[in-house]
Amino acid sequence: MKQLVLFSSHFPFGSGETFLEPEIPCLCRAFDRIIICTEHHNDETTARPLPDKCQVVRYRTDSSAADWLRLPWLALSFCRSCCKALQAERKAIKDAGIRFRIRHLQRLLHDLAKGLQTARFIRRHFKAEDTLFYTYWLKAPALGLALLHARNDAWCGVSRAHGHDVYAEVHQPAYIPFQRFKVMQLNGVHCVSAYGRDYLCRRMPDLSDRVHVSRLGTPAPESLPDGCPGEVRPLHIVTCSNLPASDVKRIPLLIAALHHVRLPLVWTHIGSGPMLAACQAGAESLQQQNPQITVEFTGQMTNRDIHRYYASHFVHAVLNISRSEGIPVALMEAVSYGIPVLATDAGGNREVCNDTTGRLIPVEQTPESLAGVLTAFLTGEADRFDREAIRQYWAGHFSSDRNFRAWTGVLERLVAR
Repeated sequence: MKQLVLFSSHFPFGSGETFLEPEIPCLCRAFDRIIICTEHHNDETTARPLPDKCQVVRYRTDSSAADWLRLPWLALSFCRSCCKALQAERKAIKDAGIRFRIRHLQRLLHDLAKGLQTARFIRRHFKAEDTLFYTYWLKAPALGLALLHARNDAWCGVSRAHGHDVYAEVHQPAYIPFQRFKVMQLNGVHCVSAYGRDYLCRRMPDLSDRVHVSRLGTPAPESLPDGCPGEVRPLHIVTCSNLPASDVKRIPLLIAALHHVRLPLVWTHIGSGPMLAACQAGAESLQQQNPQITVEFTGQMTNRDIHRYYASHFVHAVLNISRSEGIPVALMEAVSYGIPVLATDAGGNREVCNDTTGRLIPVEQTPESLAGVLTAFLTGEADRFDREAIRQYWAGHFSSDRNFRAWTGVLERLVAR
């Protein structure tokens, strides 16, 4: 029996990791049994619907005082693996030219503790035989599997890598411990963008053959909205993202820019998060000062509801003005409907946003410069894009059927080895 153990952060609980939903049916066709291990700690018991083949297991990696006291004993049980991990980390720190300080040490010990706890959980609950381990993020579960593999290569594990688990610069300090060790020990690290792959390969060129690209994807639209770009008014723009406290999505920057836009315009934001209330307050002030702008916050929407929205609303452009990205599924969804996209040149955005699908702009923007770019795009460019050509680009690069079949093929080959 072919068994897959998949580690997520929250899925299938909560509203995050919606981009994992369309992948699950493809995995079910390739494996007899799928166990989803999630660190979701809330009391919420309602999970998103899953196929019968799927079983959900919750686990914890704690950072309590008692856990820190147990850490030396846990490290002793993985003594050889920890030595290999620290040797690899020493080289990574030297190669990156990091001036190692107390904050770096704190991050290293924190990540090592979570990795050791995950390794202990895996060892207690699973066997290496006939099981493939798949971590959705290059984080603690990937380190746990790397520690196990360093001890016994019968443990077969693979990881995806996205954005904040790849790019050290988005963290304070700019440091992600044990990346090199994970790449060394796992049976493959698969970035969702070529930009992420190239970033890791630049940092560890001697391990470049272990880092690959396996793209995400979105399902084909069931229907397209009525309307012709030059005829539908007012102009309608959409942003679709979580609103994290870090403001990496920079929705407040868009609100500030819209103060300077002199066009009848509807802006819809899909998504929620810690900054939602602040963004809503900013949008209310915007509408009072610029009555040509209408703002709508839909809140969090399911993947299916997002597709229903695009199928029933004519959208002139979808925006992404993030400071840092992996490769946004929101842009993939937009181009699947032929909607032009305007995006900053952050992370893998350029792999979705190009001359065929939209316009790429520099990451550094002021409210005034972004207002100018947005006005020029909406009044002079967006209506001229060939929406069928945009959909064809999506079909060749970001179709979930195409990409997830290729991904499950990678996993099946690992099981058969």
